[in-house]
Amino acid sequence: MLVTAALALALCFSMPFLLWHASGMENAITHVLFAAAVLCLFRFGAQGRIGWFALPLLFLASISRVESGFHIFPLLMVFSIYWLIVHRSFKAVWFSAGVFGLWLLFNGWRYLYFGDWVPNTGPAQGISLSARLNALQSLDANYLADSVWHGKEILRRNGALYLLLLAPLAFLVDWKRHWTLLTLLALCSIVTAFIYPFAFGPTRIDYPRTNTSLALIVWLTVLYFAARVQTTKVTGARGNLLGLALALIIAFALPQSYRSPYILGWSTGGFESYRREFARAAAAHDLGTATVSNVDLGAISWYKQFNIVDLGGLGSKTMTAVPYGPLMSEYWFELAAPDLLETRPYWSCVFQDRIFKDARFSARYTPLREEFPEHSVARCAGQQLPRGVYIRRDVMQGADSAERRFIDALQRQPTLQVIADELAACVSLQAAGAQQAADTLQAAGASQSADSTSVADGTSQGASARDPYACAYIARAVYREKPRLLESSSAAELAALFESSPTAAFDAFLIKGHADNGAYKPAILALFDLLVESKGMQQVGADGGFTVYANRRFIAYRNTQCTAADYRNPFYLHIHADADSPDHYNIGSRMSTHGFRSGTTCIAAQRLPAEGVARITTGQWNPVAQNFAWQITFLP
Repeated sequence: MLVTAALALALCFSMPFLLWHASGMENAITHVLFAAAVLCLFRFGAQGRIGWFALPLLFLASISRVESGFHIFPLLMVFSIYWLIVHRSFKAVWFSAGVFGLWLLFNGWRYLYFGDWVPNTGPAQGISLSARLNALQSLDANYLADSVWHGKEILRRNGALYLLLLAPLAFLVDWKRHWTLLTLLALCSIVTAFIYPFAFGPTRIDYPRTNTSLALIVWLTVLYFAARVQTTKVTGARGNLLGLALALIIAFALPQSYRSPYILGWSTGGFESYRREFARAAAAHDLGTATVSNVDLGAISWYKQFNIVDLGGLGSKTMTAVPYGPLMSEYWFELAAPDLLETRPYWSCVFQDRIFKDARFSARYTPLREEFPEHSVARCAGQQLPRGVYIRRDVMQGADSAERRFIDALQRQPTLQVIADELAACVSLQAAGAQQAADTLQAAGASQSADSTSVADGTSQGASARDPYACAYIARAVYREKPRLLESSSAAELAALFESSPTAAFDAFLIKGHADNGAYKPAILALFDLLVESKGMQQVGADGGFTVYANRRFIAYRNTQCTAADYRNPFYLHIHADADSPDHYNIGSRMSTHGFRSGTTCIAAQRLPAEGVARITTGQWNPVAQNFAWQITFLP
């Protein structure tokens, strides 16, 4: 009882542990499972026999977070080595293999269900294990300095320094062999916590958040030894000296680890108000299951009231696939086209180039509520940043648009025939309009000049081109009514209707994505052709396996035999103000941020400066060989 009280008191001085334990996130489960894992392994060492009943417990500890195996498997390795040395037996190895086998089976099931070994939250937060291992291999100075600093912060704020108390305590106890195992397990936990940022980078929101179990393991170890102090060894000068050492260690460690209570994030009250605002707007405009977009989807998604395009990327694989650049903007505006958007100044700054400064935003969305807080101006280079909720004009009640008319028609009669008729009419209308425009240009003898003007400008389709997104509204409307439609039809029957659609891959993703975890991949790959067509880009060259398309506003790359190096190597753009001038702009980017890879195909796109573009040199730099992997020069 005394040890339990002491443990509770000690953990009260570990604010990351205390606050995240009560946060409602997975920390509380991880704390319990990690502590139970360490205590079980230590108990096996004390008893000299392994209890296989604990195998499911260690397995659960290894999956309490997706990267928990990073901590649990080193603990099992230490335990196995200890058992081999002390007991000359492979039983601990087989026990560890059993845990690892269950972990593999679980992650195999995850792969079959989600279609990827890595959860979407990883790339959405910019976590790339391979990229960080490459930085480690090349001994990147910035990477090493950043990782060391964050590793030290994790140890400091989770109270790792308190393990130093074991040094004087070791002289006050009758040391037993299996106590070495407990010490090694605690030290192993410290090591894996320190190297955590080397593998996964800094943790968002609060640096120690993903390693708060360390505080519990350290204090369990320290108090276990403290409870076994021999009173006969506390007396005399020796005892006084060791007591002083304990006091000095605590005096040193406490200010390092303790900080006053702090705010972890944001209350759910605000998110609930956004959900209610979305719900009122959807009801007022009779949108049924509206498609909404914002960055804080937890409370909003919980009620299953809406289809969600997660601006933060955590809950939308398509948004994670193309997080930056023209591909992201094109997907958001032209395909996903959320009915409702909620934003705040911070996020208005983050997405200003991709959404809010795009001319399509003011043309297509109108505010239901909008304000420009004074304090927001200093956040984003002095620009006014909106806070509010917006609705897309084409879906508003009474809007004179094909999309609104079809939404109403499908709500009245959700049948395959209504969908097929609308799609046939839309495709026919687009084909007729494109043909008429082409005939008009040909009659005027200006087809070539008109096309070249479109390519140079890149702000709209060429006069003779179709609008490749014109019929995407049909799939979006079907997506709203999909539950009702699937009551009388199959997903395959629905998808078959859209095989001739200009946006067939995206349409199939909306219709079959609930059952096909890879449906988003062809949708994103097809987005490349839609972007090239809609912006009027033309092929300007090919090298290194890449075909390059461009106009005066955009440049795009595609490689259908893409290797890991092709995906990893950074792109560069040297932009010249006139044909003979030195570099006017230098722009660098990576395919992981401005592009996408699926199978052997990778794509990327970049926006060019609005003016001053006369000649462009572009290619990829090979940082290993320190040379150009390929490059081309062209006049846009």
